[in-house]
Amino acid sequence: IYNLVPKGVDKAVAMKMDRQIRSLKLENCIGLGDSIEDLKMAREVHSFFLMKDAIERDSGIMEEISKYNNVYITSREMNRGWAEVIKYLAH
Repeated sequence: IYNLVPKGVDKAVAMKMDRQIRSLKLENCIGLGDSIEDLKMAREVHSFFLMKDAIERDSGIMEEISKYNNVYITSREMNRGWAEVIKYLAH
């Protein structure tokens, strides 16, 4: 399976456009992801939560993470990492 998208389009661009359309403030938005590509979304949200398995799969991701001050790494992988974030936010 593959995706065809126009040059320059990624999830971060889509998030920025969605925030503008809905008039959402950056400080009211979060992002979740599990890849170095998803990490780009961190620039368009207040807090970005990266699933633990992203680090285990891609050793170069730590260098990219250092470019952001709003990235948090879950202690669990995949869907369990997502559930961890939701539980954290609910408190």
